[in-house]
Amino acid sequence: MTIGVSPEVWLCLSGGNALGAYHAGAYSALHAAGIRPKRVAGTSVGAVVGALIAGNRPEDRLARLAQFWKLAASDVAIANFAHFWDGSKIASSLATLLHGRPGLFQPPLGLWWRRLSGLPSPSLFERSAMRKTLARLVDFDYLNGGDVRLVVNATDVSTGEEHVYDTSEMEVTIDHLMASSAFPVLFPSEPLDGRHMVDGGLIANLPILPLFRDPPAYPIRCLAFDLVLANGAVPKTLDDAVHRMQDLLLSNQSQRSIELLKHRSSGWPVPISVLHVSYKGELEVGGKMLEFSAASMKVRTDTGKSDAEIAIRWLSETDLPRSHADHMEEYEFGLTR
Repeated sequence: MTIGVSPEVWLCLSGGNALGAYHAGAYSALHAAGIRPKRVAGTSVGAVVGALIAGNRPEDRLARLAQFWKLAASDVAIANFAHFWDGSKIASSLATLLHGRPGLFQPPLGLWWRRLSGLPSPSLFERSAMRKTLARLVDFDYLNGGDVRLVVNATDVSTGEEHVYDTSEMEVTIDHLMASSAFPVLFPSEPLDGRHMVDGGLIANLPILPLFRDPPAYPIRCLAFDLVLANGAVPKTLDDAVHRMQDLLLSNQSQRSIELLKHRSSGWPVPISVLHVSYKGELEVGGKMLEFSAASMKVRTDTGKSDAEIAIRWLSETDLPRSHADHMEEYEFGLTR
C-alpha cells in the first residue's frame, strides 16, 4: 500500500439513454464539493456524459452537461403537466419512438414509407444531429490531453466482442462515443476500425471492468452510478413487466461485473473501495429509457444530485445511512484495510 497518499476518485457511469440525466445530477454534486475524478469509465449515455466531463475544463463542465440535457429534454410533453400519471410518461416515450429527439436522433426521411413498402432500413433513427452536438459540446483536444482519463466500451455486432477505448492509449473521437451508444434497432451500427460497433451496454452496462483494466498505483475510491436497480416489486401490469425486465437484465450484468472485479483485483497491492449506487427510478415507466419529458429529466437530475451527496459522505469515510441500503452497496477489493 502507498503510505500517506490520498485515494484517487474514479467514476463508473452505466448506460440508460434518457435516464442519463441522473449522471449529470450526480456529477454536479461532486463538482460542487470540489471532487475532481481522475478517471471516468462510461458506456452508452454514460460514455457521452463521461466525455462531457473529461472533454471540458473543470469550469465549463456543468454548463456543457446542462446544455446537453436541455437539448435532450422535451418541453412540450404531456408528462410535464401530468407527471404523476403513468399514462403521460408512456405517451412521452411513444412520442420519442415516432419523432425522435431534435439535436440527438430522428427518423430518417421517409422511414415509415420505406418500412410499409417493404424496403430495408437498419434502424428507427439516424444520428447525424448527435455528431454535431458532440462536436459542439466536447473539446476532443482537451479530452485526449487533459487530466481526466476516459474509458469507453463498445460491442462488435458481428462477433460479440467487447472493445475498450482508453484516452491513455489512443485518441478517442466522436466515432468511439457514437459506437458506444449505438443501441441496435434504435440506432444503426457505427463503422469503426474496419468493424461495425454497437452499444457497449449489451456486454457491460456498468463498465467497471474496463475502468480497472490494470492494477492502480494508488488507493482508489470508486463511485459506480448505475441507472437500473436489482430490487423491485412483482409486476402487476404489462408496463411494470417491461420496466422490471430491463432492470433485471442490466442489473444482473452489473453484479457479475463487480464479482469479476473482486477476482481480478485479488492480490493487487492497494485498497480499492467501490460504492455501487443504483437509481431507484420509483416514478419511472416501462419506456423510461425513451421518456425525455423535461419533468422526468428534472426528477432524474435531482435524484442523482441527492444520491451523490450521500456518496460524498462515503468518500469522507463516514457510514452510509441505513435508509439508503436498498440502493447503495459498498465493496472492498485489493489490499483490504
